[in-house]
Amino acid sequence: MQPFGNFENLRDMKTKIYNLTFLTAATIIIISGFISPVFSQPLAGGSNHSLAVCRDSTIKAWGLGADGQLGNGANSSSYLPVNVTGLNSVVAVSAGGFHSMALKADGTVWTWGLNDKGQLGDGTVISKNTPQQAVTLTDVAAISAGFRFSLALKNDGTVWAWGENMHGELGDGTTIDGHIPTQVNGLAGVIAIEAGYNHALVIKNDSTAWAWGWNYYGELGDGTTVQKNSPVQVSNLTSVKSISGGSYYTIAQKNDETVWSWGHNVFGQLGDGTNTDRLTPVQILSTYQIKSVLAQYWCSKAVKSDGTVLSWGLNDFGNFGDGTVVGSNVPVPLNGLNGIVNVYGMQHHTFALRNDSTVWAWSENQEGQIGDGTIDPIGGPEPCWCKKYPLELTTLCKISTPLNVNSIESQPGLEIFPNPVSDVLNIRLPQNSNAILRIYDAIGRPVISEKINSSNTRINFDEHAGGIYIAELMCANKISYQKIIKQ
Repeated sequence: MQPFGNFENLRDMKTKIYNLTFLTAATIIIISGFISPVFSQPLAGGSNHSLAVCRDSTIKAWGLGADGQLGNGANSSSYLPVNVTGLNSVVAVSAGGFHSMALKADGTVWTWGLNDKGQLGDGTVISKNTPQQAVTLTDVAAISAGFRFSLALKNDGTVWAWGENMHGELGDGTTIDGHIPTQVNGLAGVIAIEAGYNHALVIKNDSTAWAWGWNYYGELGDGTTVQKNSPVQVSNLTSVKSISGGSYYTIAQKNDETVWSWGHNVFGQLGDGTNTDRLTPVQILSTYQIKSVLAQYWCSKAVKSDGTVLSWGLNDFGNFGDGTVVGSNVPVPLNGLNGIVNVYGMQHHTFALRNDSTVWAWSENQEGQIGDGTIDPIGGPEPCWCKKYPLELTTLCKISTPLNVNSIESQPGLEIFPNPVSDVLNIRLPQNSNAILRIYDAIGRPVISEKINSSNTRINFDEHAGGIYIAELMCANKISYQKIIKQ
């Protein structure tokens, strides 16, 4: 990557940053006064609509629009991407059942679409077809939309929730819907959030996983089928790296790259070779090297370290992308699509981001949620109302990608070394300084989060797999980044 000069304004900075894909090993970045756009959620698929963050930090939306979830001021569907009204400087999007969320670089959250349960967080139950700011919520680092509820993670490690609460989704100890963001009970030190269909999940900075909400099929992983209105720890699961919540089930990956699943399994979506529900985590995919996992509506996906995709579970809507509609309780490879960085989606349709920044999509398309300008209606030529093979979305803007950073300037007295690292990473701060360190893997999942109060600190990096990581240091009101290569 080529270094830049000075930026005239925030929009210029974001536009240039989002057009970049790679980092040099010694790069350090400083962005003053703003939440970092480095680890955006660039794509999202809801029940029947889709969202993307473009490289100019605006949003495109397409698919079902009857509840205003496209955010373009209309209540109609679109089979091609349309502009979401009035939003820029966006770093992440998330799509719920029929509502949409966006996180801006200033740490504010914006929502639109269906609001019958207060899931927009604007203090009303009136649906909106243009973005509205979620009230009383600032300094947000991450967002996640469930079916009819919403989650936000603040930079202080607290979690906030709003919307439907019939199943305890808000984690506030009640079953009363919330129309404004409310802090989830008893959680601190959270580094990642995930909204499932009717349950919620987080990872804490001690790498434990916690869950709350609907638990009829054991999707909370606490060994019971009893609904929880406040967070409980997932049983027998430590060193958690990432977590994904689907429809009544959950998948997680540990720091040792092993994958675990639990909850509903009627379609084999747990991937353990059975169709038996599991109340606690069971290990799956033991013969594969896995980079990331995704739990959807009874269908699961994994991206392998070689950039190919596996699918298992429900396949009635061409969910596997392999040209069939035959499900499986063991992983099925998706041939012909490689170089995949990550996969995205909530219900049936899926998006895959390739390392050349192209986006590929497949599965259900009866509302135009694929975004290629077509629909596959009920009663059409395809009995699954779907695209059974991946197709490239040439209609979509160039989107932001996970490693969108570049060298701007160095902060005097700050060093992160050695690089490459094999076991111990050293952090050197300016004299009499303290900092917050977060380290992310190559697709933006947090793996370390620590407060640093010493000018010379040693971080054990031995347990993490080889590959690319990004170190983020918040020091002296500035945010600095460095690419780390783990040998």
